[in-house]
Amino acid sequence: MKRVGALALILVLVASGFVAGAPAGTAAASDLRVNAGGPSYTDGAGNVWSADSGFSGGTTFSNTNNIAGTTDDTLYRTERFGTFTYTFAVPNGAYDVTLRVAETLAGITGAGQRQ
Repeated sequence: MKRVGALALILVLVASGFVAGAPAGTAAASDLRVNAGGPSYTDGAGNVWSADSGFSGGTTFSNTNNIAGTTDDTLYRTERFGTFTYTFAVPNGAYDVTLRVAETLAGITGAGQRQ
């Protein structure tokens, strides 16, 4: 399987992180943070990210690159790619979901360089 880079795969929930908050419009009772493809981690803001979990399928990849635009490089150095799903049991409701992404494929430095 050819690894095509985190950005394209993150769009289908693959890589540097998945955050599901409390139902929209309420204070967050707890957040679900998963370091996709990676170990548990506490970021610079004190948020705890669990090790990769809740997935079925896919392959993991990691690198040691410095990641521009963040001080939390660890979150963006791992990914899950290929054919996979993530499933989490949460109560019914509306949720805010944030996907954090980084381009980690070697040689990609700008728009239009993917093939």
